[in-house]
Amino acid sequence: MVVRYSACLGCYSSCGNRLKLDRATGRLLSVGGNPYNPSSAFPYLNFDEPLEKAYKSMSFANGEGNLSRGTVCGRGQGTQTTYNQPDRITVPLKRAGKRGEGKWKAISWEQLIKEVTEGGKLFADAGEDREVEGFKALHDTKTPMNADCPSLGPISNQFVLLGGRGDGRTIIGTRFTNCFGSINQYGHAAT
Repeated sequence: MVVRYSACLGCYSSCGNRLKLDRATGRLLSVGGNPYNPSSAFPYLNFDEPLEKAYKSMSFANGEGNLSRGTVCGRGQGTQTTYNQPDRITVPLKRAGKRGEGKWKAISWEQLIKEVTEGGKLFADAGEDREVEGFKALHDTKTPMNADCPSLGPISNQFVLLGGRGDGRTIIGTRFTNCFGSINQYGHAAT
């Protein structure tokens, strides 16, 4: 068994959780509260406390139990059901038919990265003769998108990141968008 400390994404609170996983299979065995996270425990443990103290605080070992009870709500407990869902997507999927047909095929992460960056006739095997631009074609911070209207900015502004959650992914998205050379990052959530 292995224990991992993480954050629940069941809602926008991002409470800390503690996951017990089977080391051999990666199967999620249980979900509990993170004793280091103030959203899940009171009093919570300081981050510099060793893991041994966290384990003891969540048990009755050596008489130190329940010093810092970590909990998660029902939605947090539902993480286990979601993680163990047999239809959960765990590999990249690529459309394998016409749009709307619902046909998909699994591809490797390497193929995904190559197709997203290089572009090309990505759906030729599905009968499409359309060229799809990759990130490399859009990564031009010097050439204007429209020479007649330079205020639109460079070609890289054709890349748009539309996000929805304010749980940490927004920060990574902002960093990527800025490094890419686009000013176009938008969120559609309330946070």
